[in-house]
Amino acid sequence: QGSWRWDSHQIVAFSMAFFNAGARRYGQPPVSFPMSHTAWPTPFRSYTLLANNAKIISYWTFGPIYASPEGDWSEAPESYRACTLTANRAAYFDDILPEAAMRPSRVAMLYSHSNDYWAPGGPVFADKRAVFLALSHEYFQPELVSEDQIIDGCLKNYDAVYVLDVAVAKKAQDAIKQWVDAGGILWTCSDAMTSNELNALTTSQVA
Repeated sequence: QGSWRWDSHQIVAFSMAFFNAGARRYGQPPVSFPMSHTAWPTPFRSYTLLANNAKIISYWTFGPIYASPEGDWSEAPESYRACTLTANRAAYFDDILPEAAMRPSRVAMLYSHSNDYWAPGGPVFADKRAVFLALSHEYFQPELVSEDQIIDGCLKNYDAVYVLDVAVAKKAQDAIKQWVDAGGILWTCSDAMTSNELNALTTSQVA
């Protein structure tokens, strides 16, 4: 998902982060690379997708469209300009682009499935997007990690983890606490990790 027109063109990196999280193998090439659809394409948005492991970009410029509830990208001259500029500029390094991969980050951000179960579409999602983009602007773009990945010990690959989710599995909270006790840096916000996967208040010392 290439996001829509009204937010930052760089926020497509957050959309790519989910695919990259599922394909990640520490110390090895990713299992796969994402394909992205981008609405209202721009060169900046395209470059962000390429920089975040996207190997195929769909610009959604089919047409002509004479009646449409939104967009009309196929009839927008800037859409063709974005396609042309991206293709021509990528040609300068297309010999390395297919095998290129992102540099591993030392910062992680939890994406809690438990929180999605109990508060789908809640404000935490927007908060995570904003923090993700802010960290990216400071050259600390985080890698998304799941509760299961944390339970399996993935935090040993990171120096810091950001947690904004209210509901987090108890085993994941325990793993975070052990990692923090060993020297890891934890950043949280109000109410983070105050509930477990059953949406019951937690007594975890992390919170």
